[in-house]
Amino acid sequence: MPEDGQELQIPSVQNLSKQEFWVHHTPNILNNGRVSHMDPENVPDDVDPEVLKKQIEAKDPYEKRLKLLSADRDVAVGGTGKNSKQSSWVIRLLGDATDYFNPQKPSKKINNGVVVAKSLQWPGAYTIHTNGRSL
Repeated sequence: MPEDGQELQIPSVQNLSKQEFWVHHTPNILNNGRVSHMDPENVPDDVDPEVLKKQIEAKDPYEKRLKLLSADRDVAVGGTGKNSKQSSWVIRLLGDATDYFNPQKPSKKINNGVVVAKSLQWPGAYTIHTNGRSL
């Protein structure tokens, strides 16, 4: 985090084209298909619901929120019977990645490059970064 009065420094497009500059910031999707565990229902009187919930969470634990993309499990590629694996994320730099002079703000450069982070684990999950903004 920047100190008071300091401006947040956004990594360059060249840096964002490397997987080690990306982290997850949203909760992970659990095995139950949700981002949180439901409270146990129909709990017998002799069982503490909090203990039961802790057991459920131990079987399907939450992951750290700011986890590096490179720490995700690799995914199998190449169809059935093949043991080939690759990173679960593909990061691509597209377009012109050159930094240009900005006449309105000389301290800030203009860069028209686009970085796309695509998940191979969750089809349709993309993040696009361009002009200092992630979409």
